[in-house]
Amino acid sequence: MALAEQTSLLQTNGQKLIGYLWALYCEPTDLKIFTQNLFQYGQTHPDDLGVERVLSALGSLDLENKSFNYGYKIVYSTPWAPNADIEERHFKLTQIISQLSRSADKKTLDSLILVLSSMILLLNPDDTDMPNASKEKVSNIQMKYISLLHRYLKAKYPKKANSKLAGALMLIQMAKELYDLHAQRLPF
Repeated sequence: MALAEQTSLLQTNGQKLIGYLWALYCEPTDLKIFTQNLFQYGQTHPDDLGVERVLSALGSLDLENKSFNYGYKIVYSTPWAPNADIEERHFKLTQIISQLSRSADKKTLDSLILVLSSMILLLNPDDTDMPNASKEKVSNIQMKYISLLHRYLKAKYPKKANSKLAGALMLIQMAKELYDLHAQRLPF
């Protein structure tokens, strides 16, 4: 994929991915696991671009020795938006998105669903300024990730595979809406 195509996808879908990740990491246990995974990645890939800087910033927070008293209600304490309808819709979307990516026990994130859903979001050619030939090429790549997700869901969650896949496909629009609602946050 050409750099121009990658840039277009990131510019168009980056906000959707941010909305998706916001919804996932509004639970204390999920944030702790994410932080631990980020530290592990940094330790095994210290030469990757920006890793040293991120690890230094996270290290100064001393997260390893702190309890995680973090959650949706702390980040989004009322009133955070211009009206209650925005706050309610944001909360509902956060809950729906979070549940779509959870394992059968509903307590932990399913990391494979997380990765595949992230790729499906990022590889969405809709709303990009790419030529149609490029959109078709990207759409074919996205379809491969959708197929991988569907196969995984059928193997891991046979009774809920189709409904989980439908939810994952709706994720693109929900994550965009979540990001747009967050953008209406009142100034501090």
